[in-house]
Amino acid sequence: MSTAQQVRLKTKVILLAIAPSFAMALGLILYLSLNPPVITLNNSPIVLAAIAFTLTLSLLIAWLISRHIIALLKEFSSTTSVASQDPLQSDKQLQLQLDQAKETLEIQDIELDLARKRALNASNIKSDFLARMSHEIRTPMNGIVGFTSLLKKTEPTPTQSEYIENIEKSSNNLLNLTNGVLSFSNLEIGNFSTATQPFKVRAYCEECIIQYRQIAHSKQIELALLVYDDVPDDLMGDTTRISQIMSNLIDNAIKYTDKGEVIARVMLEDETATDCTLQISITDTGIGIEKPMQKKLFKPFTQKDTSKTRHYDGAGLGLSICYRLIQTLNGTISIDSTPGEGACFLVTLKLDKAIDQPVEKTPEILIEKNIALYDSHILSRTCMRSQLESFNINIKQYDNVDQLLMTDIDTIDLLVLGFSGDEFRSRYAEKTVATLRQSFSLPILVLLSISEYSSLQSILEAGASQCHTKPIEHAALSGILVNIFTNITHEYTSHAPQQFIKHHFLVVDDDPINHELLESLLEDSNAHITHANNGQEAIALAAKYHYSLILMDIHMPDMTGIEATEIIRSREDPEQRIPIIALTADIETRIQKRAVAAGMDAYIAKPFSEKAFWSVVDRLFNKEVSTQNPLSNATEIVASTDRPIDIHNNKSENKTVLPVYDHKHALSVAGGSGALADKMFSALKNELPKQLDYMQKQAAEDNCDELWNIAHRMHGSTAICGVPALNQAVATLEQAIKKGSNKEKRYHLEQVANEIQRVLNHNLHP
Repeated sequence: MSTAQQVRLKTKVILLAIAPSFAMALGLILYLSLNPPVITLNNSPIVLAAIAFTLTLSLLIAWLISRHIIALLKEFSSTTSVASQDPLQSDKQLQLQLDQAKETLEIQDIELDLARKRALNASNIKSDFLARMSHEIRTPMNGIVGFTSLLKKTEPTPTQSEYIENIEKSSNNLLNLTNGVLSFSNLEIGNFSTATQPFKVRAYCEECIIQYRQIAHSKQIELALLVYDDVPDDLMGDTTRISQIMSNLIDNAIKYTDKGEVIARVMLEDETATDCTLQISITDTGIGIEKPMQKKLFKPFTQKDTSKTRHYDGAGLGLSICYRLIQTLNGTISIDSTPGEGACFLVTLKLDKAIDQPVEKTPEILIEKNIALYDSHILSRTCMRSQLESFNINIKQYDNVDQLLMTDIDTIDLLVLGFSGDEFRSRYAEKTVATLRQSFSLPILVLLSISEYSSLQSILEAGASQCHTKPIEHAALSGILVNIFTNITHEYTSHAPQQFIKHHFLVVDDDPINHELLESLLEDSNAHITHANNGQEAIALAAKYHYSLILMDIHMPDMTGIEATEIIRSREDPEQRIPIIALTADIETRIQKRAVAAGMDAYIAKPFSEKAFWSVVDRLFNKEVSTQNPLSNATEIVASTDRPIDIHNNKSENKTVLPVYDHKHALSVAGGSGALADKMFSALKNELPKQLDYMQKQAAEDNCDELWNIAHRMHGSTAICGVPALNQAVATLEQAIKKGSNKEKRYHLEQVANEIQRVLNHNLHP
């Protein structure tokens, strides 16, 4: 813009600014001419002064405005001039500013990335350190726990026992915490792998919940598992991770629940031809969680810290580990909780279906059986009904015992009763079983929310056919039901299924009383019977003759029945395989597995009934038992429960005095023959003094192995002779020899001696 143009622009701006002032002045003059004021000597100076002030103020304002506008125009003119003279220079300046800003941002990005890497490296070092230290701590902690357990068996004083219990509890808590830190740190540093494999949904979930059965019962909590009928049983998944998730959630639920129940449910949310989405919920009736706390619950080391919850153990890692594991499996987890009313954790997992998996067949003996079911706990009853219906069993539920007493006995094959821990402690369960036993001749299966052996035994003594701890595994329930229906007898008759005139049976047992019983059971078959007193004799006879059947005792001196079976199997012609039935009073699972591995075809636990015995023999001769997995279909005859005797609590808890002689039981074992029952009892009385002297001699020499052998032999004899008090005393002594202290061994040996004296003083027909 030229100088002349600037002058003209300034003049115009000044005129525009002054114009309003002149307009005001002209307006004022016009107004005064039309309305002349009355001017006197008194007011004339005031009027003139007002006019002068107004004009002066207007000119001043106009001048200030014009100066400001002119300054802005000069600045604009200067910028425009520069741009018009060199537009490229302006672009360079702008580009330079942009480059400088970009460079600053890049430097900041580099610094942030370096800081992030340093933070990640520090986190990895921390997690790796935690993982290594946790792993190293586990080794000495396992030693502390192990030696504490051994220390408990050294006859400590009551005060020392209390100290040992506190050490054991603290050690286990610290070990659990260490394991939690190890799992968490491994997840943080990505030190984990996934392994997908086929698994059985029901059986696998049962494994997860059964391990917490005893803990729940100790807190008087009802524990149950409900797998819905529409859930596919064969799926593919990372069973290790799923187990960790379920175990953490169940452990957490039991920890924060002091009364009520913990229920695990497995439900089907969605399904296609190749996969399905499962919902696993863990519901408790514990303390609940407030809404603000729920948002932080899955963060590590987060735990409620109020006066109500400080006494609960834990570091707040369990749920955080669950959350991370579920993320690795592409699942979800949510919580619904109300303080004081409990919580429900819901896990959703999408899993592939397993193909070409073998289908487990329901034992034919269970199909279309009719069962009356009672359990005052509705959810436990629902879970039990679901399990029973999976066997194609007809179920009729009852809300109370009075309804059950009014049922038509002719339409029922079995009574299944469920009782809570409170119902047992109040003796309601025992009285109910006794009442039903007096009213019905049906078999009774009792499921109890108690884990102690003596408690289960007291229910058996009240009249139950079998008693088991709740919740019960599907496979175990199947075996128990098969056992019950196999042994149902309403009268004592010979149950030999066929004549074996041309057959030759070998009975291998070192106990003459067992020989007597087996010879009696076999005599109606018309088979030729040979006896062997030990494993070596059995091997020699099996090599010389081809037997139709071998009945093999497992525990014998010098060579066990399992060892003898292994040698017989290694030498025989596979085309002429001899059926071998294991006979023993030992019902431990590990013994059964060893029998399977050795090649035994069936397993019968003493005592057993004649009908049960012939049922197994008949199935073997009809080739219904698979030679590849023979014991999978074998009948396991058990007298009570699969739980071992608790030698520490047996003295204080089992206060029921068992009878010296149970004629009904002895008659059942003897196939209804009173003469045989009397003969076996007399033979036992003749053997007992010699066996007691030998046991006391071995105890004095601290020969535990031989002491256990003679105790086990006596256990087998007492199991079939109808002497329940002596049988239990000997069974308890067996456990004490294996696991107890010297003091416990001496105590239980004295109990056996006392019971032997009671048997010797007992007269069958006074």
